[in-house]
Amino acid sequence: MGWHTPLFQRFQHMSQQACRLGGLALYGAHPLVDRDVFVFEEVQPRLLIFDATDARVSEAVLSSLRAAHCPVVLRLQSIDTATTPEEVDRLVSTGSHVVYEYIDELTEHITGSVPPFVYERHRKLLKDERVFAVATSDKLYAEVRAQRSQRCLLSTNGVDPETWQFEGPAPLDLQPALRSGRPVIAYHGALARWIDPELLEAIALSGRYELVLIGFEHDKALRERGVLQLPCVHFLGSKPYAQLPAYARCYDVAILPFTRNAVTEAVSPVKLFEYMAAGKPIVTTGLPECRKYRSCLIADSPEDFLAQIDRALALRTDSGYLAILRDEARANSWTQKATELYRALGVL
Repeated sequence: MGWHTPLFQRFQHMSQQACRLGGLALYGAHPLVDRDVFVFEEVQPRLLIFDATDARVSEAVLSSLRAAHCPVVLRLQSIDTATTPEEVDRLVSTGSHVVYEYIDELTEHITGSVPPFVYERHRKLLKDERVFAVATSDKLYAEVRAQRSQRCLLSTNGVDPETWQFEGPAPLDLQPALRSGRPVIAYHGALARWIDPELLEAIALSGRYELVLIGFEHDKALRERGVLQLPCVHFLGSKPYAQLPAYARCYDVAILPFTRNAVTEAVSPVKLFEYMAAGKPIVTTGLPECRKYRSCLIADSPEDFLAQIDRALALRTDSGYLAILRDEARANSWTQKATELYRALGVL
């Protein structure tokens, strides 16, 4: 997937945690997003990205791992559209711990074109108990459990709570949204067809709020509908992950305006836990993975969404609600997610 992607996701977070737990992490770079990588680069202490598109480099890495006198964990993402079933067989044969992370529905809406072998690999790995399977949502985990009875784990996405405790000035490009004095209702993440435009339109056209949207345009659905050009809408584009806490500090309410479909009902939204860690009231649609958390205010229509935003605004200083946000963020830390996985593998 590359390291310097517009969206900093589970791939990168779990690699960081491997280092924090005392390991060495090797992560596949991609020349389209990691343009300055020649062979390898140490992006953090004990975390190296290497040119995974160069067969010679990849083989050198795997040869070194085969010779290593320590536990080796090889993580494969379900949305990887490059690694073939035959390559996975070779990885399993090395005696390494191979982990298959089922993180999203396999669909072109997320990854673009999906090669047929990816579906074949998926079906095979769900049944192959030599491979440890991880699913990030209840729906995906049910699919895993239908194919195996052991060596599997439900592990939602998470957050590094300390990262989101930011104190500092508001970013300059957020100033126009703050200047009106109206509450800032914000979303950060991919802008794609799975976002409900009616919810954003209801917020923008109410005249009561400033709507801030931060993220990578996965497709042009919102732009073509004219949502990004509405009054009181501030589309700030994609931001480096390290800068997001500075923006989140200025949110009054954080939203997850996803439509309900096969893709979103299987997703564990990373931003959900980031909102918790930032201490911001959360309004979301009724996705199964959001209904799990007491901090989420659930809405089932545009009118209900606005009503829940007003409820959320009243909770901004509610000590009991803020404690729930804090506790749920801590309960879903990336450190806990990684520790649970490596313990299940017998590495820790």
